[in-house]
Amino acid sequence: MGVLWTPEGLYVADAGNAAVRLIAPDGTVSTVVGFAGSGFVDGPLLTAKLLHPAALARDSQGRILVADNWNHAIRRIERNGTLSTVVGDGTAGYREGKGVGAQLNEPQGMWLAGDDVIYVADKNNRVIRRVAVDGTTSLFCGQPGNNAIVDGSCLAGGLLEFPTHIVGDGAGNFYVSEWGQHVVRKISPAGIITAYLGQAGVMGWADGAANTSVLSHPSEALWDSARGLLWFLDHDGGNRLRDFDGTVVTTRFGPKTPTYVPGSFADGADSRFSYPEGLALDGDGTLYIADVGNNRIRRTVSN
Repeated sequence: MGVLWTPEGLYVADAGNAAVRLIAPDGTVSTVVGFAGSGFVDGPLLTAKLLHPAALARDSQGRILVADNWNHAIRRIERNGTLSTVVGDGTAGYREGKGVGAQLNEPQGMWLAGDDVIYVADKNNRVIRRVAVDGTTSLFCGQPGNNAIVDGSCLAGGLLEFPTHIVGDGAGNFYVSEWGQHVVRKISPAGIITAYLGQAGVMGWADGAANTSVLSHPSEALWDSARGLLWFLDHDGGNRLRDFDGTVVTTRFGPKTPTYVPGSFADGADSRFSYPEGLALDGDGTLYIADVGNNRIRRTVSN
């Protein structure tokens, strides 16, 4: 479901295998954690367990963070070869606190800021949470359990419906994929959430200006600072890779038609995906796509 490019290679959140894998630069695949099957167990990587890992991030110390979706936790692969729990107690709920004293509800996406603060798309709680370096959680945007699309102050009236992914652009803005309502929303540095791409409740396909574009269950978004683009995926009903340059939404790969297109597989310029979920970007501008329905990792050829 999730992919993460690092100097060691491409890490993969192999959700169905309850594992994190690593694809080395030479193409060799190895398992980092997930040897022992699924569950909720910290400790040495050979015996530690995850349950449906969905997203990955790398902190300033080179440790790999895992959004452990069905364990309702954020876990961390330590440099000493162990797995630890950063936040969450393994049960679904909403509780602010520190470390295992806090509760999440199916965290699906996360973004790590330069100061190692974690922003979590706490999907089933309908909020964005902030996790400080010491593991203390706080509400960043939305109201727990309130299920609606409402613009405004993140902590005073602004509501999210079904946030699945979050990414920052390094300038204080955040972009949140609202899977159920077919929109991407923007949180400003002042903490104001507004509509950004797509039209709430309208599922389909249309490129063009931000306010006239139409999305189809957007999954992960990714900020490309070198190109000044926001990349995002249409997860199903669209099966596309698209970008927004600040003016126009453009479909780059996948079907260019407003009608429903079933998931399929094809490489080349007229490529096809099946439920694409995760995005990563390497230092050369190549994009990596977790093509969930095809059980593949795909990549683009950058110019």
